Amino acid sequence: MTSFQPAQVGLLTMPDLVERRILDNVGFLALIQLRKVCRYLRDRIDEMNPDYGVESIYLAYYGSSIRTYINSTDGSKIKLILAKCGPDTLIQWDKRDARKTMLIENEEIEASFWKIFEPIFVNQKTPLTSLTLEESNFNVFQDTQFDEFFNNTTGDTICFECGHELEKDGHGVFHLRKLNKDTRHARIEEHLERLRCMMGSRKKLLEVDNLKLDGIKQDQLSIMSTYINMKKVKTIDIEDFRSEERNIRFDLKGLDSIEELSLFGPYLAAPIHPFNSIRSIHCAVATIDPNLIMELKKAISTSPSLQDYGLSYATINEEEEMYRRLGPDTTGEWFYSLKGTNMILCISNNDDCFIGFQKTEKSKLPVNAIIQ
Repeated sequence: MTSFQPAQVGLLTMPDLVERRILDNVGFLALIQLRKVCRYLRDRIDEMNPDYGVESIYLAYYGSSIRTYINSTDGSKIKLILAKCGPDTLIQWDKRDARKTMLIENEEIEASFWKIFEPIFVNQKTPLTSLTLEESNFNVFQDTQFDEFFNNTTGDTICFECGHELEKDGHGVFHLRKLNKDTRHARIEEHLERLRCMMGSRKKLLEVDNLKLDGIKQDQLSIMSTYINMKKVKTIDIEDFRSEERNIRFDLKGLDSIEELSLFGPYLAAPIHPFNSIRSIHCAVATIDPNLIMELKKAISTSPSLQDYGLSYATINEEEEMYRRLGPDTTGEWFYSLKGTNMILCISNNDDCFIGFQKTEKSKLPVNAIIQ
C-alpha cells in the first residue's frame, strides 16, 4: 500500500493571490531580504509590486556614511547605517534590541544603499508621513558604533589599507575615520537625480505629507515634483536653500495643498503668492525693504488661510521709510483691522533681525494697542 505523500508547498509554488497576500503583509525588511535570496524571488517580488509599508524615511548624509531611520506602518522602527570601509561597505541594522552588522566586500556604499532603497521608493504605495534628507560635512562615527563588529571579527582580519589587525583591539571608530579620510559619498542632489531616473517606472506619483530637505536648489524641488505628488504635500521645510542667483522668488505655483512652509537660505527672496491654503510660513532672506513689507502686508491681509508669517533678515534697506509707511506703532508692533472680520493683523519687529506677521483676535491685543 502506497502511503500518502503531501505536496510540497512553499512561497514559490503558492497561487498568485495567496503569494500576493503574503508579500503585502510581511513588511519592507522581509521583502528586502527575500529579494536577496535568488533572482526568481527578486523578479517575482518586483512583478507582484507589493506595498513595502514604509511610513517615514529619514536619510542623513555624512562624509563617508549614510544613516537612515525607517518607520513602518506596522509600528516597527529600524535604524540603518551604511559606512564606507575602504573598497567595502559596512551595513549595520538596528531593529528594537537586535543589531546586525555585515561587511559587503568589494561593493561601493552607493550600490549597497540603492539595493535597499530603490525597491522601496519604486514600489511604495502607502503615503509617507515624512521624507527627510539632510547633509552634513562632518565625518562622524559615534563611539562604539562599529567596535562590536571589529571586536567580534574572527580569523586574521587585517586591513590591507592600513595594516591594522582589527580583531585585537577593536578600534572600529578610529579605523573607519582613518580609512575614509578625505572621501565622500554622493551628495543629496546626486541622489535626487538618481531618484528621478528610477521613479519613472512608478505607475503613480509618490505621496508624502511632510517634506524636509537640506541644501537643494529650487529647480531640484521642481524635479522632485515629477515623482512626488506636490498637490498632496502639507509641509515643506528646506534648510540651506541654495541658488546661484540672488533674491530669487520661491515659486509656490501648484503647491495649493501646502499648510506650512519653511525656507532658509542666503539667496532667497520672500515668497509672494496668493496664499490659498498655507497657514504658516517662515523663511530667511538677505535684505528687506519697505516695498517688500507692504507687499507682504497686503498679501497676508487678504489671504483666507495664512495666519503666521515669520521673516528672518540680515539687513534693512530704507528702514525709516519702512517704519513711516507702517504707521504709528505700539512699542515695536503695528496693528491693522481686517475688514469683515474680528481679526487683527499684528506686525512685530521686536526681535533682532526678525519681523513677524500674525493674525490674532482683537480681544487679545494689549490695552494700549493703536489699531489702524
